[in-house]
Amino acid sequence: MRGLFVGFGIAVWETTLMEIIPERLLARVISLDFFGSIGLMPLGYVLAAGIAGLASPGLIVSAGAAVGTALFVAALLWPRAREID
Repeated sequence: MRGLFVGFGIAVWETTLMEIIPERLLARVISLDFFGSIGLMPLGYVLAAGIAGLASPGLIVSAGAAVGTALFVAALLWPRAREID
C-alpha cells in the first residue's frame, strides 16, 4: 500500500508541476524539487542520529511521520493549492 500511495503522490506532484510552472522555468523548479526531496535526506539522518540517545526509535519515527503529515496537511490547506485543476 505504501508504494501505491507514494507512486500516486509522485505522479500527481509531477503532473501538477508540469501544469503550473512555465516551461522556461521547469528545469530549475524540478532541480530544486529534487534537491529538497533527495539532497536534504542526509540532513534528516544526521538529525535522527543526533537525537537517537534522547528518544526511542519508535518515538523518532513517529515524530518524523507527524511532522511530515503536518507539512502535507498545511500544503493542502493553502488556498492556492485548491485552485489547481
